Amino acid sequence: MTADIAMSSFQKKESTPFSPDELPMLAGRPVPLKHLSAGEELFAPGARTDDIYGIVSGWAYSYRLFEDGRRQINAIELPGSLIGVASSGRDGAAVGCATLTPVVYCVYPRAVLFGRVMSEPALGLRIVSEVVRQEVLIRERLSDVARRPARERIANFLHELYCRRRISGPLDRPFSIPLTQSHIADALGLTPIHVSRTLREFKRDRIATYVGHDLQIIDPGKLARISTLDLGYTRWLAGSGQVTPVEPAAPPPHGASMRPVLEARPG
Repeated sequence: MTADIAMSSFQKKESTPFSPDELPMLAGRPVPLKHLSAGEELFAPGARTDDIYGIVSGWAYSYRLFEDGRRQINAIELPGSLIGVASSGRDGAAVGCATLTPVVYCVYPRAVLFGRVMSEPALGLRIVSEVVRQEVLIRERLSDVARRPARERIANFLHELYCRRRISGPLDRPFSIPLTQSHIADALGLTPIHVSRTLREFKRDRIATYVGHDLQIIDPGKLARISTLDLGYTRWLAGSGQVTPVEPAAPPPHGASMRPVLEARPG
């Protein structure tokens, strides 16, 4: 793909999320793909880096470590994610980023990418939209942590991941999430006991269950119905025109709301 073709793609898609295929050309010329195994770090908390990272394939998470060793997971990074856009990197990153699965990624020098933005406003719009999308995710997570019980927090978290991952490419069926109970607890401010109890309920209700080390979503429709995520919010995260709501196949229990599941629109 040439730079001109790549930029034409950026202009047509306006504020939609980046696809993994776009990332290697983001700086205007192909950048080499790098590889990490599961459990490795793209960068550690406090590392001085002036680079921006793009996830081409695999799962990672951004996190912060506190003085007493506790971990707070700030974001789950999926294919298409840009990491480090909002950080200057000069005084050391406040967060680190580690892989959950084998990951393929790109690295862009900040000056090179931002120099491209100065000459290509359409790319700048896409990057700003991505930063805003990340901020909205954080605000929604804070609302969950502050006001919602464990069942709603976990349902919203899993539903959000399902919707986001659906956008970046076809999903395996059943859909598997490579997160341990500790990861979920650290992302949602819950104790492992609360997470374990809730996931036992999800297994009983045939919503989700662990198969090996991955959490498998058995019934996305049931998950959507118990989630309290707003449809407008999930559609906005996806970008206009990229997804269409589909009603869950099974009818909801008496008194429950119908919450559509996001499915990819055929291209």
